[in-house]
Amino acid sequence: MVVKRILAYTGIVAGLAVMAISTSHKAMNWLSDRNEIGTWWGAMRGDNGDLVYMSYLDQVKKFCSPRIYVFKKAAYQGKKGIDLYASGDSYIFLVPDSAFAAVDKYKFSWRAQNPLPYTLDSTKKNVLLIETTERYIRSIFNDTSLMHNVHREEPPKTALNFLSPIKKRAHYAALPFMPRSLEALFNPYINQNLEFNLFNYNFINPIREAKGAFTYYMFSRASGSVVISDNGQQLFLKETVLKHHSESSYAKIDTAEISKIIFNLNALYRHYKAEGFYDVYLSMIPSPVSILQPGDRYNHLLPLIENDPRLEMKTISVYKEFTTAKQKIFRPGDTHWNNNGMQIWLKKVNEKLAALNELP
Repeated sequence: MVVKRILAYTGIVAGLAVMAISTSHKAMNWLSDRNEIGTWWGAMRGDNGDLVYMSYLDQVKKFCSPRIYVFKKAAYQGKKGIDLYASGDSYIFLVPDSAFAAVDKYKFSWRAQNPLPYTLDSTKKNVLLIETTERYIRSIFNDTSLMHNVHREEPPKTALNFLSPIKKRAHYAALPFMPRSLEALFNPYINQNLEFNLFNYNFINPIREAKGAFTYYMFSRASGSVVISDNGQQLFLKETVLKHHSESSYAKIDTAEISKIIFNLNALYRHYKAEGFYDVYLSMIPSPVSILQPGDRYNHLLPLIENDPRLEMKTISVYKEFTTAKQKIFRPGDTHWNNNGMQIWLKKVNEKLAALNELP
């Protein structure tokens, strides 16, 4: 009886500990930083692609490609007079400051992980670049809560009166192993964090890879949240092909939602212009589905926003270039672009920055 109680209480304590770790932003970052490729206890298997990683299709070589980006120093000979602030995601987090033309200071923040505080230099042209992959557009610009992420060193206490209501985003624990609020227990990453802490160990990967191979070769399907393209040459994130999902390229979008997105983008643009930014640019990176398998199902979210005459914020678009590109621009087993896609984007960004810097 005593042994059963000890085991029961041990299980409860262990379960609570795993839950606390899984809801702590700092704890998960700490664990992720200490995963090692090749160790029996780690959860890292290399970088063949995030969708390969999710579906355990490491043995299907046509989906595997290393993440290789080549960043050259921007070919710009003029004076560097721009301070560039970029609020973005995993598409551009590796880009160094030297790759941007005319930029004297570059500050990047991965929006999902850290805020982007700014202190504007009145002697420079301060530019804000808001970059996002297509599948996050409908959630990010559903309101103007971006102001809570991109703000002055001392955030404003009151919002401007032309802004739509700002919704409070979920909080994450500030201290490792100890959630600071109940909201942390319901953060959107809780399931993947729990799976990471309970099951993601390299010593059981052969079983997962065997299951992934069986599903692929016997049923021509991928496991979990990954689907195979119609031509069998590309992996897609499942959410991006569903008929009813905010991240899907195939989910219908009505004119009212487009109007709301445009309204919020304009509100953000006016806010940051009023803050003192010389200019604000929006760059939306197409999802692989939108370019590689649009068909008649694509909801045309990107062109609908970029070509809307009501949009006041300037855009840096690569949609047309991606649709007409002759070379591959996405990694076959990843949600991200390859070096070709990156270079197309950098070229467009640098053209804008160089032209802006030459203005009096």
